[in-house]
Amino acid sequence: MRRPTCRLALLPALATIAVACAEPGERSDEIVVRDSAGVVITENPVARRTPPQRLTLAPEPDLLIGLEEGPPELLFQWIWDAAPVNDTLLMVVEWMQREVRLFRSDGGSFVSRFGGAGEGPGEFQIISFARPLGEDEILLADGGSQRLTWWNWRTGEVRTEPIEQSVDGRGVSPMDALADGTVVGVTGTRGFGPADASTVIADTMRYYLFEPDGSAGPRIHLLPGRLRWGLQAGGRIGFPFIPFSVDPSMAVGDDVIYLATGTEPRVEIFHRSGEKVRELRWDAGDRTPVSDAPLDQLLAHQVQEAGADEIQLRTLHREAPLPDSLPIFQSLFVDADGRLWVERYRFPWESERRWDLFDRDDRWIGEVVTERDFDPHHASGDEVLGVLIDEMGIQRMARFELQEVD
Repeated sequence: MRRPTCRLALLPALATIAVACAEPGERSDEIVVRDSAGVVITENPVARRTPPQRLTLAPEPDLLIGLEEGPPELLFQWIWDAAPVNDTLLMVVEWMQREVRLFRSDGGSFVSRFGGAGEGPGEFQIISFARPLGEDEILLADGGSQRLTWWNWRTGEVRTEPIEQSVDGRGVSPMDALADGTVVGVTGTRGFGPADASTVIADTMRYYLFEPDGSAGPRIHLLPGRLRWGLQAGGRIGFPFIPFSVDPSMAVGDDVIYLATGTEPRVEIFHRSGEKVRELRWDAGDRTPVSDAPLDQLLAHQVQEAGADEIQLRTLHREAPLPDSLPIFQSLFVDADGRLWVERYRFPWESERRWDLFDRDDRWIGEVVTERDFDPHHASGDEVLGVLIDEMGIQRMARFELQEVD
């Protein structure tokens, strides 16, 4: 990949904002850093300050991989992930084909592929994640067969280890891995049943660490799951998500895990030992009441986009208790420079995606605006790699340069 230019290389310098000493509860227009029982808490006045830097994508990608018709290695049904393997190779996880494909980062030429549907060595039922480890190795987790696979793309060596399939009596789904191969997994605490009809269903998500050999490690944290509603319809009970609710967010850096509900402007940060070490907070401004949200527009969008049953959706919107206010944000990811990207909550029909950008010291350093049809997966310097979806639904891996907004 091309080396970063000066644009985002300047961002850490922008983060040398004076640190104010403020009493608990006091509102400050400066970043406040304090320590509470060994946990560093950083509070950012995002809503009261102009972003130090506003960034957006270049009008056209400098690399685009994928075709509507052509060789099978260039046809993508569902790109699950995209990331650099090293300075010369890029990785694409094709979820539907259960495989990883490698391409040259300079020009995008195809190199090799690995995987396929099955249960044998090097085959997968469900690729939950793929994480490059070092220069030559990629760690893949199979959430179907509950095992880890290490593939050395240079030598072709493949080895596997089973993941402990249940912790505390619950099945575990592998989610991501740290740079040393430590795996982060999650499990819910309950199932659904007929007794849940016409009730709010509040699950609890438990996050665990697993050693590189697949054995269970410490539990990191508990977070409330996304709220569902027990909807009685046609003799069946469905469990749709309550409108304007969001899933908990998780992001993984080299040696830390970021966890958040999305309903409050707060992210908790845990070390690979399972210990909470930091907490990021920010002032997100006044909350938007759900009563001000366009519920009818959401209903029309759900029917149009998903082909959902309009009668059931209307029943859901009429019966289910709505939250008091809209969520603050809806997703996270950590880039190669240790910056945390926090995607602000948006309605699904909105074309722009806005991300607050925090440096590795949890200081707010800017805002990034992307389009709805581009899903960023990886960033380094002033380059962003992700999935671009055109108006026909064709998926391609794309790399864009970040540019300052005038």
